[in-house]
Amino acid sequence: MPMHKDFRRLWDVAGYGTQMGSAEVVRPPSDNVVRVYHLTTAEYGISNLALKRLKVARFFELNDPFELLSANCKDVSLRRAAQRHKEEFSTKNGLLCFSSNWTDPVLWSHYAGKHSGICLGLNVDRRVAQRVEYEDSRRVFKLDMTSPGGLSVQVRELLVKTKFKHWEYEGEQRVIVELNAASPEGPLYFVPFNANMELAEVVLGPLCHLDLAAVRALVRSRYTDDVKVFRSRPAFGGFSIVPKESTVNW
Repeated sequence: MPMHKDFRRLWDVAGYGTQMGSAEVVRPPSDNVVRVYHLTTAEYGISNLALKRLKVARFFELNDPFELLSANCKDVSLRRAAQRHKEEFSTKNGLLCFSSNWTDPVLWSHYAGKHSGICLGLNVDRRVAQRVEYEDSRRVFKLDMTSPGGLSVQVRELLVKTKFKHWEYEGEQRVIVELNAASPEGPLYFVPFNANMELAEVVLGPLCHLDLAAVRALVRSRYTDDVKVFRSRPAFGGFSIVPKESTVNW
């Protein structure tokens, strides 16, 4: 089925660039939200769709030991202050992790069951989405003894969204979640889809064995008809994952 190539220009005008994976499948969202993507296994993806929610990640579960520790901590006083901040912040807060695009095959390999999983495209309120900043070196800060714990508000904000440059392929955007505002289930926390986080796309991985019609039926029963559900495939001319044209249902 032919793709809507004219949509790609609209995504570019909206500030997303020309390489968006879904740019010939759907129109870009409104200006007050940002389209982001959550890649996961088929099992968790179906659970998320059925229960209309996402699991809140905890900082101590993440695969980067430098989370909240992007400061240059050679100074022992700053190192202790940064470690205290990480412990205190991660006790009260979790996060939702998204990518800015879904075309990188490494994303599918690492986070979506080696290409057998699902990618959920969501519209997230721009006021809460934070784009991660990638740096070659750890940031140099000074203790601020006028601020609680010795770290200024600006420093604390930078620590939340700074990662090593080699993580840049993720194009991460994150939403910080106060745990007391999330829904607990045992040791886990969840956030429901709502007006600030709406489902817009469901992309099945190249090796996903789920039945496309069944996934569409589930989505149709739980969401609006605007949500697009389609399969993906390896690109023919480059190292990227792209929509499988024959599965795009207009």
